[in-house]
Amino acid sequence: MLGATWITFAGSSTLLLLTEPDWQAAAPKVTPHLPTSIETSLGARESRWPLARSGRYTLEFTGHAGAIADGSALRIALNRYQGDEAVLCPVWTDAVETTQAASAGDTTLHFDVQWPPARRGADWIILDENTARFEIISVSALDANAGTLTTSALALSWPVGTRAYPLIIGKLDPRPTTTNVTAERSAPQITLVENSDYSHRLFPSEAAAAPATVGGGVPAFSSVPIWTIPPDFSQPVDRTEADVWALQIGFARQEQRVAYDNPVRRGLDFQFAQTNRRLIASVERFWFERLGQAKAFFVPTFRADLEPTADLPASGDASLVPIAASLYSDPDYSNHPGAPYLALIDNADVIEAHKVASVDLAGLHLASAVSGTFAKAETRISHLQLSRFVDDTLSWEYTSPVFARTTLKFIERAEEYLFAPPSLKESVFLYQFALILPNGSVQTWRFTSYEQAFTVAGDGAYNPAPFSHDTVKTTGTLEAEDATIASAPFDGNPLALLLPFGLEGRLSLTILEADYANPGATPDVLYVGDALSLDPKGRAWQATFRFGNRLFDQQFPRCQIAKADNDAIYTPGSTIQLSGWAEAATLASISSTDPTQIDLNGVLDSPPEGHYVGGLLECGSGTSYQSRGILHSITVGSVQRVTLSRPLDGVSVGAAVTLYPGYDQSYTQRRDKFSDAAGFLGFPWVPDENPSLDAVPAEQSAGGKKG
Repeated sequence: MLGATWITFAGSSTLLLLTEPDWQAAAPKVTPHLPTSIETSLGARESRWPLARSGRYTLEFTGHAGAIADGSALRIALNRYQGDEAVLCPVWTDAVETTQAASAGDTTLHFDVQWPPARRGADWIILDENTARFEIISVSALDANAGTLTTSALALSWPVGTRAYPLIIGKLDPRPTTTNVTAERSAPQITLVENSDYSHRLFPSEAAAAPATVGGGVPAFSSVPIWTIPPDFSQPVDRTEADVWALQIGFARQEQRVAYDNPVRRGLDFQFAQTNRRLIASVERFWFERLGQAKAFFVPTFRADLEPTADLPASGDASLVPIAASLYSDPDYSNHPGAPYLALIDNADVIEAHKVASVDLAGLHLASAVSGTFAKAETRISHLQLSRFVDDTLSWEYTSPVFARTTLKFIERAEEYLFAPPSLKESVFLYQFALILPNGSVQTWRFTSYEQAFTVAGDGAYNPAPFSHDTVKTTGTLEAEDATIASAPFDGNPLALLLPFGLEGRLSLTILEADYANPGATPDVLYVGDALSLDPKGRAWQATFRFGNRLFDQQFPRCQIAKADNDAIYTPGSTIQLSGWAEAATLASISSTDPTQIDLNGVLDSPPEGHYVGGLLECGSGTSYQSRGILHSITVGSVQRVTLSRPLDGVSVGAAVTLYPGYDQSYTQRRDKFSDAAGFLGFPWVPDENPSLDAVPAEQSAGGKKG
C-alpha cells in the first residue's frame, strides 16, 4: 500500500492521500455544507439568502496504516505539507467496481449498476487493490442506469474488478494526528475540507428530479415540495419552540417574562438509515434542491397523530375523514396555524396531503376529496408541518461503503402559513474595475465573489476571484461615501496597480448585485467610487474606495485672484491638450547611480534648459502604460537628459516614449511658449502685495543688553 505521495496535478505540486479508512475503528463521515444567511425579525419572520448552490464537502475518517512503509510514507509526505498546497483524496464511500476490462486509450468505464456513487466530480482516480498503482482521470458524464463513466483516454489498462473513486480536492483542517496502535500499525485521523475551484467540486451523482409536491389537497401550497422519505423511527424526537423575553432582576424568585405573540414552532428530529447509495443520494438531492436551510417544504410527522375510524375515501363523502375522539376537534386546543394541514400515510408510505376545512362530530371535512385508497387499519393521519432544515450541513456516517445514517432536524416556519416569505435574490456580487489612463485609454477587469463565473448580457463575464466588500458607507452629502474592499494578491488583480508607488491613472470600482436565479435581469448598482488607498498586510489586502475620490476636498471656487494661471493644461476643458504637444523620443540610457535620470534621443531641436520641467513623460500602453512627472531637463550633447519623479518600471533602453513640455503657470510662458495668451485664466497684473494694506514697521532694537 501507498499511504501518501506527492504528484503534479493541474500544474501544481499536490499531496495525494491514499490511506484507506478503517471501517471498523470509526465510521467515516461525509458532510456537505451549504452556506446560508438568515435574518429574523421580531415577528419571527425569516429572510433567507442562499450564498451558494454547490456544497462544500468534508471527508473525515480514521485511516489504517497496517505496514511500517505505509505509516512512514504518510509521515514523510505530511512533513512536506505546508498547508497551502492542494490535497487529493479518494471519496472512499463512493467507489465503483468495473465489470469490464479497460484498455489504454479507452474512454468508458463500466461499473456495477447496483452500486452507483452517491456523489461525483470531474476528477477520479483508478486504484489497484494495494493502492500502489493508480491513474487520475477526468469524468465528463455518469449514467447510473447504464453503469458507465465517460472518461478521458486511459493511460493504463485495468482488469475487471478494479475500483474507481471520485476525488475530493481540499485542505487538511486540522492537520492529521496519528495514533500508534502498535510499533508497526498506526491510525491517522484525517479531516479533508473541500477547497477547490467550481469545476473541481463534488456534487450529487444523479441529476435531481423535480421533488414531489403537496398537490391539490392543499390548494394554497399545491406546488410546495413535500418530504416523502420515511425515517427509521430510531428515537425520533419532536419538540416545540417559542419566543420569550426573560430577565432576572435582583434576587426575586420570579423572572420578568414576556411571550411574543408568535405561533409556537414545532420541530422534528429524524434518523435515516439508508441501505443503498440510491437512497443516500435521494436524501442528499432533496437537501440540495432546497438549498439547505434556504427553502421551506412540508414534512409529515410520520406518526399516528389521529386515528381514522373508517376506510378512505368514506362512503358517500370522499372529503370526510371520520376520526376517533381527539382534542384536535376542540377549537380551544387546535388554534395553531399549522393545525389544518394533515397527511394520510399508508403502510407502503404512500402520502396524500390535505387541508382540513372544518371539524364536527362526523369527523374532518377536507378542502378536497381523498383520491387514494387508505384502509382504516393501515393508515396513519399525521400532522403536516411547513418547515425548513435546521442545519446548513448534512452529515452521513458510513458503517460500510453502501450503508449510511444521518439525523435531520426540521423546524416549522409557522408564520409562513399566513405570510409567504419574500422572494429574495440569490445574490451574486460583481466587481467591475476600470483604469482610466491620462491618454484616454481604459482597461477593464470583471470579477465576482460568487463560486462560479457569471455573465451579464451586454457587459461580459465576471470570473471568480477573492473580493468582498463591507457595508457601503453613505451620507446625504456624498463626500464620504466609502467602500472597503478585501482581497488577496493574485495575477491580474487590479489593486496591485496601487503598488509600489501609486496609480498611473484613475482606478474606479463599480459594485453590482445580480440574481443567480434570474441572470437576464439587469444588476443593481450598489456603489461607484475611485481608489483612495491600499493597505497590504501580507496576503490580506484592504483597499478603500471613495465616491469622487478627492473631488470634495478641492476648494470652490477654484479661480483665485493671483498671478498664477487657474487653468491646468492637458486637462479636460483646457485650450492646451496633450495631443497638440506630444514629442516622440527614444530611451537612450538610464543612469546606473540614479534610475530617475534618463537620456533621450530624437527630441526635436535643442530645447532650453527646464523646457520639460513640470511636464510629463509617457511610455507603454494598456496595463503596461506608465507616466512620470519631469523634475529637471537639460540638453547634453545630442541627448535630452531628464530627471523623473520616480524610476520607470521594467522599461528597457530603446523603448519609445512621449514627452510633453512643462508649464510654470505664468502668463509669460503661456504667451511665449504655448502661444495661447487668450487661454490664460490668471491675473498677471495683480501686484505682489495688497496695496490696501500698510505694512507695520518692525521695531528696531536700540542696542545694548537687557538689564
